[in-house]
Parts: sequence; structure tokens; C-alpha cells
Amino acid sequence: MSGDASAAILLKWDERPAQWNAAAWLCPLSSRYRPSDFLLFDHTDKGDDPMRWVLDHTGRFRWRPYYSRDEIDARCEARIERFLRDRRGAINYPISTDELMVLIEQEADDLDLCADLSGLGGAGAEVEGVTTFVIGRRPRVRISRTLLEGNWREPRLRTTLTHELGHVLLHSDIRQGSAASEPEQLSLFGDPANLPSPVQHCTAASMTGARRVDWMEWQAGYACGALLMPRSAVRATVQNLLDGSAVPGPVPVDHPAAERLVRGLRRQFSVSTAAARVRLLQLGYIAEGHQSPVPARHLFGAL
Repeated sequence: MSGDASAAILLKWDERPAQWNAAAWLCPLSSRYRPSDFLLFDHTDKGDDPMRWVLDHTGRFRWRPYYSRDEIDARCEARIERFLRDRRGAINYPISTDELMVLIEQEADDLDLCADLSGLGGAGAEVEGVTTFVIGRRPRVRISRTLLEGNWREPRLRTTLTHELGHVLLHSDIRQGSAASEPEQLSLFGDPANLPSPVQHCTAASMTGARRVDWMEWQAGYACGALLMPRSAVRATVQNLLDGSAVPGPVPVDHPAAERLVRGLRRQFSVSTAAARVRLLQLGYIAEGHQSPVPARHLFGAL
């Protein structure tokens, strides 16, 4: 790599054969991409892993960031742990709603918790969060004031806050070109004056049901679970709940042990039943369909 760690570097496929031959490591849908579809930006000056980019086949941008699930989990967990360590002096869960707001204020240029987002959604969809990216500045986050109307909406508020935080943490570089002061990076995305609208509208449906083809919403949605329920903390919680019992693993969703896990995560991390179930499915602790009984310890040896 270049000795100037702040430079943007375009790597040809044949320059790093040991790293780049494994297309599956780069993208689970690697058959959609050619070797020339990948870029790598060196961010080692920030202490991060190199940023990987792939062509955006949705047409929204020319290039988009690629993150594996492991990368999103690691980035989100590291940020949450650093925040809790600085604020509390210890890492324990759940992270409170007020703390989530403070964290967003640390990462974003502005957080508006009483925004009027009515009229932004199409076909009757209610927009609950909006993240606006501005070149040269940190993103701005707006949360619908309807989410503050009652305590019963607290889980929805927490999900929306962390979803928008996911956009801030994972997608700021799209508009910044990694650094707004580096025009050679911005040029990779086209003329800034002609870029698509830098506003990401998020509805309840897009936050909870985004498909992988909607990469921006999917990445933020996965980050939402990774921020509220970090992977290492989920692992420890599941181990405590199962206590070495002989259960199917991954546990079928209709098995009594699966319900015990869902209830346990809901209490431990202050999330909804649906959010807890999705996170357990993502991490492979529960699964659709029948599985053969195995000792619970086998759940942890493979994950």
C-alpha cells in the first residue's frame, strides 16, 4: 500500500491476488460482480480497516460501500462499547434511549426529535426517520415527533434512533467521498452537483423488512440490531439462558427454548419481541425449520 495512508487508492484485481481472489469474502452475491467492480480506499490513517466499494447496481450512486455482516457487527459493537466505557466506565446493557440520543448527537451535526415528517411517505407510509447527508458536514438526523406520543412507542423510537445512527456510521462516506477535501475521491461518484438527493427517508416497513437489494436500508437495518444487541453481549446472554442444556441448535423458532431466548433478549436489551427474534435469527441461534438435537455448547463453538 502507499506510504501516504490518507490517499485514495484504486487497486487492480491482480495487485492483491491473495486477498482479492476470494470473491465470496468480498460479497455474498459475488456472481453479480466482475473483478473490476471493486474499489479499495485506504483508511488506515483513521485506524479502520480498508473501505471496500462496489458498483451500485440500483443506480442511486456510482459506487457504494460494501460491508459484510461481520464488519457491521464489529463496527457497531466497537462504537457502542467505546461510548459506554466513556460514559459509564463499564459496558453493560441495555443502553438507554437517552444515551442513544447522546450518541447520535456525538456522531451527527444535528438531532431533531420533534420533526414533522408527515407527507414525506408515499402510499400512506409513515416516515419515522430521516438522515440528510451534506458534503463537508456531518449528517443531520430527524425523528418523527409521533414516536414521542406515548411510552408504548418506546421500542419503535429505539429502533428508529439506531437505524438512523446506522446510516450515519455506515454511509457518511458516500457523500463525503471519504473526505470532502479530496476531489479525486469525490470524482468517483460523479459531479457533486448532479448527485442524487442526499436525504434517506425511513419508514417502519423499510426499517424492518428491507431486502438485500435495497443495500442502504438493509445495512442500516442490520446495524440497528447490532447497536441495540451487540453480538458478544447476545452470545453471553444466550449462553446464560441455555445454561448448557441439550437443545436443538440452531433452535427451531417453535421450540420452547427459542421462546426463552427471545424473552431473555427482550428483557436484557429493552427491545421488542420482534426485534429480539430477528437478531437471534441473524446470528444463527434460532432458525426456521426442524434441527436435530445437539448440546447447547455446540451453538457457541461454531459462531
